Amino acid sequence: MKCKVHDCFRTSSTATRVVYALLFLMTSIVAWVMESDWVVNQLDKVAQGYLKQNCPENTCYGTLAVYRIMFTLSMFHLILSACTYGATTSRGVQGGIQNGYWGPKFIFLVFGCVGCFFIPNGFFEFWGKYIAIVGAVLFMLFQMFLLVDFAHSLTEMLLAQWEDSDNQIWGFLLAVLTFGGLALALIMTILGFVYFGTPECHLNQVFLSVNLVAAFVLCLISISEAVREFNPSSGLAQASVVVVYATYLVCSAMSSEPTPAPGSGTTSCNPLSSSDAAQTTTVVLGALLTFAVVSYSTTSSAMKGTVFGGADEGYVGLETNVEDGGDDDDDRYPTDDEKQGSVYSYSFYHFVFAIAAMYVAMLVTNWNTVTSNSGLTTVGRSWASVWVRAATSWVVLGLYVWTLVAPVLLPDREFY
Repeated sequence: MKCKVHDCFRTSSTATRVVYALLFLMTSIVAWVMESDWVVNQLDKVAQGYLKQNCPENTCYGTLAVYRIMFTLSMFHLILSACTYGATTSRGVQGGIQNGYWGPKFIFLVFGCVGCFFIPNGFFEFWGKYIAIVGAVLFMLFQMFLLVDFAHSLTEMLLAQWEDSDNQIWGFLLAVLTFGGLALALIMTILGFVYFGTPECHLNQVFLSVNLVAAFVLCLISISEAVREFNPSSGLAQASVVVVYATYLVCSAMSSEPTPAPGSGTTSCNPLSSSDAAQTTTVVLGALLTFAVVSYSTTSSAMKGTVFGGADEGYVGLETNVEDGGDDDDDRYPTDDEKQGSVYSYSFYHFVFAIAAMYVAMLVTNWNTVTSNSGLTTVGRSWASVWVRAATSWVVLGLYVWTLVAPVLLPDREFY
């Protein structure tokens, strides 16, 4: 059966998540552009002093604009989270709110962003310094938990497929994941020492050395007899996923180091900061990677979250109708994968998007670091960003080690 585009997008959970992700991407790009020198100058003219702040060269205009836009996006998803709380089916009012009304939603976002420019600056200063930063840290914790869960789930799936089908392709994929991941982490570490860990750059050498030693210890723990006694599937495959991500975070931290001020006498340890072309490439790749991570994190969090609330009466009636054979009206929903109930938690999904918006607000403003620039802001280029990413890599490694040793230290509790 054919379906109209509107119906397909209104009933398909996958299409719904794609639309929300695109709205998130578009809004994030608009917020990023707000940090550009041209937009700052235009805001200076239009605001007539309303946005005036005590900061050098009017650089607060862009920061406050980012806060306003991402605050609107965050509130947009928090409102949707409240409206869809307890939803168990896509056919009720809450399902309609989740999967439809795209026109009103888009209008709300646009007018919400415009309306936020009439709210006093003090509110957004407070939101950016205290509320958004808490939401950003919470989102990063979600990312870390999801990564560890992904490492365990992926390897267990490959092992199960290999054992059940006796097909060697699964064993080959497992070997590629294990040794390919460890090799990639080693290559990134070597390149990090070559380009970022020059003799004058002691901090970068510490970052790389700590990560290398921690990764080695993690691998030893993952294959130790004590750990494998409680979790036989534990091994280097899971460890390789975590090590690659932690090494990426360290390299990302070093590439986030800002260019030293002229005449400061400080040696630049970030070769990417000296090339405009390299900066542009870094910004584009960083934006794409950020979007991919945010999309995966929000979708994975939603799919793993339980559906809140009790069963909906409308869903019970629908389930009975389906069991009895259904009716011809179901042909109107050929792409509906939620006929038997919602396949993910709508409310939790929007909550993760809300804190993801706070994370992007911190990312675009370089974690509340105000600097003067003549063009587009290089996302994440500040010392605050450096330490946040470096610390995140350490927490990721520590979190994974805990998942390995917790069953050994607490044998009376169930972890797997």
